[in-house]
Amino acid sequence: MACIPWHQSLSTRQQAELYALYVLLCNSLLPLPNKQAAFESAADGQHSWPILKVTANALKYIAENGHADLLRRAHETKRADRAKLMFAPGVIMAQTELLEYFFGLDPVTLAVAKSEAGPHGHAHFSEQVDVPPDLFTKSGKGTTIYQPEFTWATKMLQKLQIPFNPFLGRVRKQRPAKTLRTAPLDHLAEDTDGQAI
Repeated sequence: MACIPWHQSLSTRQQAELYALYVLLCNSLLPLPNKQAAFESAADGQHSWPILKVTANALKYIAENGHADLLRRAHETKRADRAKLMFAPGVIMAQTELLEYFFGLDPVTLAVAKSEAGPHGHAHFSEQVDVPPDLFTKSGKGTTIYQPEFTWATKMLQKLQIPFNPFLGRVRKQRPAKTLRTAPLDHLAEDTDGQAI
């Protein structure tokens, strides 16, 4: 996926603010799921959840349906497990260690929702295929299939010699104009007069 790496999309100030939030959450009495949700929401941006791999079952779903409605972005390490280590009692990671750990576990595999992506983690994934950098370029939780992803999926299935019933309907042909999502903390980089700091 042509994803903007977190260290390029988050300014030094935003990284420091994320770390300050992390320290605050570590010292709070909030339950772990609340800490996890707060930090993940603050860290969300154009660098989030990049698709680096697709399972063979997901490729087949794309080639047979022309969309990704029943596919999910599945983390290899469960997000709850990542949070348990981040917010372990009595431990506060250094800023670089935290950000490298958190964003290092952020890439995902596109997988079939119920049979592959779920509480059991990546152990139930079918064979995984690396994604070319120019495909699946939208960040975030959802996935949209355009003609290039559809064509690639069908070619990969043929290369892997996996039989499928090709989708004969219409697949989105053009990508929408690329718009970068604003990182969640950008508004904090301006002073009260609207001037950049």
